Amino acid sequence: MDEMMFVMEKLKLFIDGILELYNKNWIYILDQDLLQQWERVEDRGIFEKVLETESHNYNELCLCVDGAFGIETDDEIVPMETGRVCFIPPYAFHSELPIKNQDYSSIWISVWPDGSDLHLSGQNKDGGYFTAGYFPKAEFQFNQLLNELHWEAGHGKVYRAEYIKSLILQILIHVSRMARAVYFNQTGDADPKRELVRQVEKYVKMNFWRDVSLNGIATFFYISPNYLNALFKSVMGKTITQYLTDCKIEKAKDDLVYGMQKISVIAERLGYYDQYHFCKAFKKETGLTPSQYRKTKRKDRGAL
Repeated sequence: MDEMMFVMEKLKLFIDGILELYNKNWIYILDQDLLQQWERVEDRGIFEKVLETESHNYNELCLCVDGAFGIETDDEIVPMETGRVCFIPPYAFHSELPIKNQDYSSIWISVWPDGSDLHLSGQNKDGGYFTAGYFPKAEFQFNQLLNELHWEAGHGKVYRAEYIKSLILQILIHVSRMARAVYFNQTGDADPKRELVRQVEKYVKMNFWRDVSLNGIATFFYISPNYLNALFKSVMGKTITQYLTDCKIEKAKDDLVYGMQKISVIAERLGYYDQYHFCKAFKKETGLTPSQYRKTKRKDRGAL
């Protein structure tokens, strides 16, 4: 836990720093020439290679908390200084390069479809290169935000740089809150799986009347449909499809009793293919057809 606290303190220091530098150029995006890029590295001899060059199928953010170092790519070295962020999209080759005999510390945030990790790395003149505080978490928010950042870098237009900065700040704040929740054992925020289910539940409640499906929800949250459905059922006791149906039927009940719409209109508004499929689903859940339910409940209300 001491290592985790160390990472948390470094992350807080970084966030405070970029808030002071918000209007300056502190973002570099590999494989993109869309934002103003930093100065080129002329002297490669000042760097020391300690890690092999790698690429992977997920997004990464590298934050320079203090000091200076480089990130080696296919054909150049990105100069990292205090307060700078480098966004590394999937499959971009890169490697962390310490400067000889110079202290620095960096935070790496890696995100893939079913999880993420956070760790501190750096160099001190006494102990050499180090890594610390690695801990994996499954936080779909990071993946969603980083994929949006990746899209914005390649397709965004007006206020592109400003929007990318706002996305990075959101990611850093999410990571900071997650780390503190884990460290201080705040169970409400410390369980990312339950948080994901809560967000899916909220999404369904807000969109059940649209043409919503399990695959569509999984795509929205950047996670596999089978994993998401199994996770949702383990927490809620029912599948996403069943929960979606429940939301539609509850809304239909209100409309039938308190509204004046035709049954065909209610079916259409709730996203059913036609009235027949709506009536079939409604009777399966309630034991009554929509017409029978409306007649029975209105009669009950009139008797009150």
